[in-house]
This record gives sequence, structure tokens and C-alpha cells, in this order.
Amino acid sequence: MDAVHLDGRSLESALYTLARRGGPRAEQARRAFDGLGRALAAAAHWPPPGDDDDRETGRLIDVVLHHLSAAVDPASTVARPTVEATPTTSIPTGAATSTADSVSGRGPAPGRPDPTLPTAEVVPLTEMFLADREVAAWRDAAPPSDPAHCWEWMWLTCLAFPEPHATEWRRRLAHLGGAVVGPPSAFAPDLSTVGGEGLDLSGTEPDAEVSMVLHGREDDLARLVTDVLSLAGSHASLDHSLQPDRAGRHRLDDEGQLRHYREHLWRRLREYADEPDQYGRLRRLVLVDEAVRSLFPRPLPAPGSWWRQFAARSDALLRHRFADHDADIVVPAGPYPPTWPRHGGKSTSPNQDMKVVSAPTKRRPSVEWVLRVAYRDADHTLAGRVIYTE
Repeated sequence: MDAVHLDGRSLESALYTLARRGGPRAEQARRAFDGLGRALAAAAHWPPPGDDDDRETGRLIDVVLHHLSAAVDPASTVARPTVEATPTTSIPTGAATSTADSVSGRGPAPGRPDPTLPTAEVVPLTEMFLADREVAAWRDAAPPSDPAHCWEWMWLTCLAFPEPHATEWRRRLAHLGGAVVGPPSAFAPDLSTVGGEGLDLSGTEPDAEVSMVLHGREDDLARLVTDVLSLAGSHASLDHSLQPDRAGRHRLDDEGQLRHYREHLWRRLREYADEPDQYGRLRRLVLVDEAVRSLFPRPLPAPGSWWRQFAARSDALLRHRFADHDADIVVPAGPYPPTWPRHGGKSTSPNQDMKVVSAPTKRRPSVEWVLRVAYRDADHTLAGRVIYTE
């Protein structure tokens, strides 16, 4: 986009200079920039663009928003935040919460947390989060209105992103109020200035009640169940498919669904822990694992995301448990419908599988998310369940 010049100065240069001047008139201008940035982000990305002309309009607004952000803070971009970017220009006193932070979506630099900043900055940061093209798939899940809950929602939404993009946004979110970030992909950090208590998903300590149900044994399973219960009680945008009538997927935040999900998970866990028969325990373990896998983000997580690693923990746990028994499991993967290796035949049941719309690049139906692994022993067969592309 060609620069517009005013008295020999580009428009971007004029905006840059104005955003850094002191005085009440400059402060009023910065507030105007802030409002313009938020309004443009909203116009570009909500509701989702429709036809080609509408999408082109959204793209042009993105370009304008990008230039506006670059003018007030050259170290940042809106469409793709730069992880390594740090403030390089000193902002005059009184301008620390100006558009340079609001439009770019960045709070104060690490080491200089402003306890009055986070509540005011959560909203514009959320708008920048939604304006990111790679966050676009989450537009059907409106963020919470409460700043603390919205803060947690953004962190947990990142768990479904490919790891490089999740890292970018975790770094960007961490600028807000100087929050302390835990292990990669594992935490929604504490942001006490807006009431956020954080969420530990590091899988290090199992919940005491879960451990008690498992009679103090099987810490790996206890940690897995603890994490999924933490997620279920969080402000993430999640669906579940744990319905006795196999009625498909349900939003966890719909009335009664969280209670329903938790009750079924606890019941399956108790039945597994109390099952005396060796092969009966293996089958019930598959049903516990189904309850864990039947909680998933909306939309389905990207390859390389935390959620995919979480599913891999389930895979590893089951394979370890089944290693010394005359029983088989298969984790359905690849083209749909999947088959049993060496046995032939389908490994999932069509009337229990769920179909989603395929991405344009997909040329054939394929498994997108495993809800239940397939099980087989000498006397029993339990079909798997998956979400697949049509």
C-alpha cells in the first residue's frame, strides 16, 4: 500500500509521532486510535466474511489495521504477531496505555507490570486475538465477557493451535500485566490483577479424590483424569460426545452438559477401579479412556497442538496396560473407515462415528479425532468411535 504524504511526511510517520507526544490533545488522539483499531478489527472479523467480495473487504481492512498498528508500534503486527518483538521506543510518561499497546495487543514490557493495566487491556487484546487469521476458526466460540475468564479462555484456546503459533500467542499474552508463564502449553497463568487464578495442566499432581477412587494406585491414569476434569471446569470452548444415546457432540457450556459429562466420567472411573476381572478391567479402562477423549476443543485441534499431545498420553497409557495381556486395541487413524490390522474388517461403528466437513485440501475421508479405541479379546469386541471428515 502506497504511503500517503502530508507536508512531506508519510501518514504512518505522522501517526507514529503523534502517538508518542505528550499533552491532553495527544492523549485524546490516542484514545481515538484505540477506538478505531478496535472498530476495524470488529468490522473485519465479526461476523465471519461471506462471499469473495466480503472477504476481500475484510482483507483490505486487515491491511489498514496492520499499517495503523505499525505506525503506533513498529515492532508489532496485527495479523501475525512477532514473538521476538520487544518495545524499542520509549513512550512518554502518560502514554504507557496508549494505542501503541492497545492496537498491537501488547501490554507493558516484562519486568514493568502495571497493576492497573490488565483489566483495561484484556478487551483490546481479545479483539486482536480474534483478528488473527489463524484464530479465525474460533469465531463461533464467543469469548467470556469477564476479563479474568477471557484471559483464561485465550490461553486455553492456544492449546488447540499448532505449537509455533501457540508459542507466539503465549508470549504475546504474557506481556499483559507481566504474568508469569509456566511450562509451554501447560498453564493458563495467574493474573491476579483481574482475578485470574491460573490453571495448571502440567500433569504433575493427581487430584486427591481421583487418587482415592483409584485406591492410591495408577498415578499416570489419575493425572490424565485430573487434567481432563480441570479442562472441563475451565473457561475453554469445549464440546463433548459422552452421551448414552450417541446423539453426537454437545457444547459443554450448555445447561446441564458439564454435570452430565462429569457424572459419566466419575461413574466409569469407579466401575473400572472396582472391577475384579482382569479382562473386564481392560474393557472398562477403554471406557474411561473414551470419557477422557470425548472432551475436545471446538473446532478440533490442529496437528502438533497440546490437545494432540494429550491424546498421545492416552495412547501411551493404553498400550502400556495392554502390553502383557492377550487382548488387542487399535487407535483408529488414517483413511476412514479404519480397519483392524491383521484381522481385517472395520474397527469403528458407522452409527456411532461422527462426520465433520472436510477441509478443501482433503481428498478422501479420514479420521480426525479418536473418541474410543477399538478393543478385542477372546470373548468380546468393542468397536471404536471417531470423528471423521466426509
